[in-house]
Amino acid sequence: MGGGAAVNKKDHEPNDQELLDHYIHDVITTLTTTLNQLSKTQRRPALASIFVINNISHIRAKLLESPTTAGIDDLISSTTQSHLNSQYRTAKADYFSTNFTVLLTSLSESKGGMSKSETKEKFGSFFDSLEEAAERHRFARVLGDDPRGREGLADDVVRLVIPALSTFLQKYKDKDFSKNPSKYIKATPEEVEKTIRNFYA
Repeated sequence: MGGGAAVNKKDHEPNDQELLDHYIHDVITTLTTTLNQLSKTQRRPALASIFVINNISHIRAKLLESPTTAGIDDLISSTTQSHLNSQYRTAKADYFSTNFTVLLTSLSESKGGMSKSETKEKFGSFFDSLEEAAERHRFARVLGDDPRGREGLADDVVRLVIPALSTFLQKYKDKDFSKNPSKYIKATPEEVEKTIRNFYA
């Protein structure tokens, strides 16, 4: 009688630290998910990416890099730190993609060479896109509270854009594609680099 099976106890009951780790992780992942969802309400992907990188960077800085509350970084588990770092890398990649891929696309070459009109269009597209990027960065400051981060982004964008521009210019600037090349080649690579760095000044 009464010979029911004994109920096995759980192998492991989480302690207070583990419960806190799980709670903080849930809060951070919910926050980053919400930020990414909010960004999708912005109709312009380039501006949306700036919103995300600014907010993820701010959270990461306050919790991991330069915490304003003593000991707060000790409360962040390695799993949560990895999540924040991964979210920042993703936000950074999306920022580069939505803001600067159009510049690189403008410098891509058609197979079999390009006609004079195509060359004009390529230069026109590049400098128009550069001006749009400059206007966007005047409107939406990137990493406004992180001078070192801004400097790093400037270096990355320069490394991304300037070699491609220099190669394209070297190949086509003397091709006699226009009687007035300066109408289309509006700046040297050095001047373009200065413009890009001013995005983050």
